[in-house]
Amino acid sequence: MASFLKSIDAFDKYDNADLIRHSQSSKVCSSFITFFSTFFIMLQVIISLSPDIHRDLVTNSLLVNNEDIVNISINMIVSVPCLFLQLSNIDNIGHSEYHMNNTVRFIRINRNYGVIGLANETTNEPCHECIGLDMEGACCNYCDQLKYLYQSSGLDAKPDEWPQCKTDNGVNVSLDEMCHIKGKIPINRVKGNFFISVGRNTNLKPGHYYQYYGIPDLSHVIIGVRFGPNIPMTSNPLRSMRMNANPLYPMSFRYEILATPIVFNVDNKKITNGFEYTAIITNSVHSNSAYVPGIYFSYQFAPYSVAVSWRNKTFGSFISSTLGFLVGLYSLASVFDAWFDRILKKSNPTKDM
Repeated sequence: MASFLKSIDAFDKYDNADLIRHSQSSKVCSSFITFFSTFFIMLQVIISLSPDIHRDLVTNSLLVNNEDIVNISINMIVSVPCLFLQLSNIDNIGHSEYHMNNTVRFIRINRNYGVIGLANETTNEPCHECIGLDMEGACCNYCDQLKYLYQSSGLDAKPDEWPQCKTDNGVNVSLDEMCHIKGKIPINRVKGNFFISVGRNTNLKPGHYYQYYGIPDLSHVIIGVRFGPNIPMTSNPLRSMRMNANPLYPMSFRYEILATPIVFNVDNKKITNGFEYTAIITNSVHSNSAYVPGIYFSYQFAPYSVAVSWRNKTFGSFISSTLGFLVGLYSLASVFDAWFDRILKKSNPTKDM
């Protein structure tokens, strides 16, 4: 066996003193190979742990994302007390839902983001007059609501004279409160919009009318908005965003969203359907009462689907690529070492290499 290994030049060269060379070029090559090999192996480990991700249009009709109902996950903070906010959804096939609070939580928080409590308030109760305020047709159903409006208008509150304050039908609301809106909004997969408005929605007249009071501060932070489940390496740009309102005029914030259906595959196996989206952001100042201040999310869906394929690297591919590179590196280093050795011998033939 030993003779066979020597015949194919596969044996320990350090056992043969005639084959050992001690030269400056050998030291440089050895140092270079040691450093670069260590670096390359570490790099290969990192690369092998990172999957290959490819994106392609879906051509197989069996893999197209055809879900009819989409859950939108919303997580945001609005600088208005929850008592005065409502979430609604309207789409192009006639579906409308107002005062959504079954799948979405309205969490009262202070300016330090401390939780005060839940406040999923609806506005289906009878409409009480806003006593002493020039707000014809508006509804003030809570004692604390009237106190808030008087305080924000710079007027002296007189709760002893208000029938809303004669029963315990409200919560302690202050100007420093904010509202953390978090939950899921089920929508039809058609063009539509969901929006957060200030005031009361009423259908006492044909259609729907929104009544709001004062100049609401609709400054808000979008922690995250997502269509469907969370899928790695997809675009969800509405996250970690802060938008500030103009304190002098009512404002509307509009987010135009185009959602693209996603089919997520891992190692050639379909895992789930989802969506990614792009968004165009605009805001406007309203100088008259013809517009309703609010935060509007208009959405529509692309007519095609995109396949996101996640492929994990195998241990065999890691071994083959690493060994192949190292063998090539050692071969190249030996060629350079021999070349430098011949140059040194020619320049100093009497020196023992």
